[in-house]
Amino acid sequence: MGMSGYVMDAEERFIEICENIAKESESFQEFCEVAVLKDGMVPHMSPSDIANMFGEIWNDVWSKYNV
Repeated sequence: MGMSGYVMDAEERFIEICENIAKESESFQEFCEVAVLKDGMVPHMSPSDIANMFGEIWNDVWSKYNV
Protein backbone atom coordinates (compact mmCIF):
# COMPACT_ATOMS: atom_id res chain seq x y z
CA MET A 1 0.00 0.00 0.00
CA GLY A 2 1.37 3.35 -1.00
CA MET A 3 1.17 6.55 0.95
CA SER A 4 -2.01 7.66 -0.83
CA GLY A 5 -3.66 4.36 0.13
CA TYR A 6 -2.70 4.93 3.75
CA VAL A 7 -4.12 8.47 3.66
CA MET A 8 -7.39 7.30 2.10
CA ASP A 9 -7.74 4.48 4.64
CA ALA A 10 -7.13 6.94 7.49
CA GLU A 11 -9.81 9.29 6.14
CA GLU A 12 -12.31 6.46 5.74
CA ARG A 13 -11.69 5.25 9.30
CA PHE A 14 -11.97 8.83 10.61
CA ILE A 15 -15.32 9.25 8.84
CA GLU A 16 -16.61 5.95 10.28
CA ILE A 17 -15.62 6.96 13.80
CA CYS A 18 -17.19 10.40 13.36
CA GLU A 19 -20.42 8.87 12.06
CA ASN A 20 -20.63 6.74 15.20
CA ILE A 21 -19.95 9.76 17.39
CA ALA A 22 -22.67 11.73 15.56
CA LYS A 23 -25.20 8.96 16.20
CA GLU A 24 -24.43 9.09 19.92
CA SER A 25 -24.39 12.90 20.22
CA GLU A 26 -27.40 14.97 21.19
CA SER A 27 -26.19 18.16 19.49
CA PHE A 28 -23.79 19.30 16.80
CA GLN A 29 -21.69 21.03 19.45
CA GLU A 30 -21.37 17.82 21.48
CA PHE A 31 -20.46 15.94 18.32
CA CYS A 32 -17.71 18.43 17.43
CA GLU A 33 -16.28 18.43 20.96
CA VAL A 34 -15.91 14.65 20.91
CA ALA A 35 -14.98 14.19 17.24
CA VAL A 36 -12.22 16.81 17.32
CA LEU A 37 -10.35 14.53 19.73
CA LYS A 38 -9.93 12.14 16.78
CA ASP A 39 -8.54 14.72 14.33
CA GLY A 40 -5.03 13.38 14.86
CA MET A 41 -6.07 10.53 12.58
CA VAL A 42 -5.99 12.92 9.61
CA PRO A 43 -2.99 15.21 10.18
CA HIS A 44 -2.87 16.01 6.47
CA MET A 45 -6.22 17.83 6.66
CA SER A 46 -6.50 21.50 7.60
CA PRO A 47 -8.74 22.56 10.51
CA SER A 48 -11.20 24.14 8.06
CA ASP A 49 -11.36 20.92 6.02
CA ILE A 50 -12.07 18.96 9.20
CA ALA A 51 -14.75 21.46 10.25
CA ASN A 52 -16.40 21.13 6.84
CA MET A 53 -16.23 17.35 7.10
CA PHE A 54 -17.90 17.51 10.53
CA GLY A 55 -20.80 19.47 9.05
CA GLU A 56 -21.19 17.01 6.19
CA ILE A 57 -21.03 13.97 8.47
CA TRP A 58 -23.54 15.46 10.93
CA ASN A 59 -25.97 16.34 8.14
CA ASP A 60 -25.60 12.96 6.43
CA VAL A 61 -26.18 11.00 9.63
CA TRP A 62 -29.16 12.99 10.85
CA SER A 63 -30.81 13.41 7.44
CA LYS A 64 -31.55 9.68 7.57
CA TYR A 65 -33.67 10.24 10.67
CA ASN A 66 -35.52 13.34 9.43
CA VAL A 67 -37.58 11.72 6.72
